[in-house]
Amino acid sequence: IDIATYLVLSCIMGETKVPSKEEIYQMNKDIIMDGMNIPYVRGYVDWPYNIVLQEAYDEEEIPDMDACEGAVADYYVRRLAQAARDGHYPVDFGSIKGLSKIGKMLVEYNPYSNLDGGETTVHDLTEKQCERFKSLHTENVSVPLKERWLTLDHTLSPVDMVDGNQKK
Repeated sequence: IDIATYLVLSCIMGETKVPSKEEIYQMNKDIIMDGMNIPYVRGYVDWPYNIVLQEAYDEEEIPDMDACEGAVADYYVRRLAQAARDGHYPVDFGSIKGLSKIGKMLVEYNPYSNLDGGETTVHDLTEKQCERFKSLHTENVSVPLKERWLTLDHTLSPVDMVDGNQKK
């Protein structure tokens, strides 16, 4: 949302040229063509392909699922990076052509991949899994909370809410 807001504001303020109808058509065409080489992205726009892909997934015939998921994350982060660059967003994620260190960290985070091979929710993060989540700015690693954040005693300091530190 932040990046989209920056991009729209940049267009309104005249810092970024609003593309013509023809330019938008070409940009969208390029985005789609770029995604045709990534199975899960292609599945969104090519329904017959999606059916075949789903059958292959059901029969576990997709050889390297992690590589497929990583390619999807890279595809979307490169688009996000270009929108951030076009909108003069204050964080450099890179561009459509290549990602910066922060952009690569965002791909590594990859929300499309499973944390441990099983069904996982954000409430199930263990200390080991939290190591994967780190600040894009400081690279500080996340820490597990004692409980789900909605049930924590919000009168405590944030330090006291961390697993192992909460006072009883």
